[in-house]
This record gives sequence, C-alpha cells and structure tokens, in this order.
Amino acid sequence: MAQSGGSSSFPKTIDEVRRVFNRYDANSDGKISYDEVWQALRGLGRTAATHEDARRKFSEIDRNEDGFIDVHEFAEFLTWEPIEGRSDEEQLRETFNFYDLDKDGLISAEELQALMRKFGQHWSRRDCQTMILTADRDGDGQIDFDDFKAKIFNK
Repeated sequence: MAQSGGSSSFPKTIDEVRRVFNRYDANSDGKISYDEVWQALRGLGRTAATHEDARRKFSEIDRNEDGFIDVHEFAEFLTWEPIEGRSDEEQLRETFNFYDLDKDGLISAEELQALMRKFGQHWSRRDCQTMILTADRDGDGQIDFDDFKAKIFNK
C-alpha cells in the first residue's frame, strides 16, 4: 500500500485507534468486517496496492476466522499495513513498539494489561502473565522483540 499525503491523520495512539475503530463499527458490536477495515484505510488516506494484499493481511489477523476483527486486531492491522519502502521487519518493529509502552524494549504483563484496558478489555494480571508466557522464550517474564517476532511468525 502506498502512503498518501493524508497520513498525518493516521492513528498513532491506542485512543486514536479506538476512535477510528468505533467510527467504522457501524452497529457498535465491537468488531468490524474486511469491508469496514478497507473503508477505514481509505478514510485515513491509505490505499491498498490491491484488495488481495489487504484481504490476505486481514485473514492473517482474523485468527478465529469469523470474518471480523476486534479493536486490538485492528490496531495490529494498521501497524502491519504494507507501506512502500518499509520492510516487514520494520513494520513488525513498529507493532512491537506500539505495545512497548515504556519503550524499554520489553513488553511486560503490566503493559499488556494497560493496553487491554485501553482497548476496553479487562484482563486480570494473571491472564496477562499467561499471555506473556506463551511468547516468552527465555523465561524472563517479558517479551522482547525476538520473542515477539517468533510468536508472530509461529517459530
């Protein structure tokens, strides 16, 4: 996808992502379809190189394969949007940095819990620790970029 001049309105914070998501969640059920995501991207001044590329990325993010994504997955979709001149590694780093609230190079259970709260999800600390453990390969209780990358690519 190419980046157009309208990118200054592209959401950069969780609250901005939520506002954009809610704008396109027509029936306020907490999920949006591919067509609504496509409209959101167009409304943000981003255009997909092809519908096929955007649909493939949507399918990757729609992990339960119900044809919809929630606000958390929408944030992931926005940071994964292929932008001319940026590698997958750079886009993955941007996604990681979005979750790394204190910018220390690690995602902790506390950061995950704070993010979930901002997305309107109320996960317990224990739930967040469990999620962290699913990706934490070195057992330090946090996710570093290598852990994150391995989890995303199922390695």
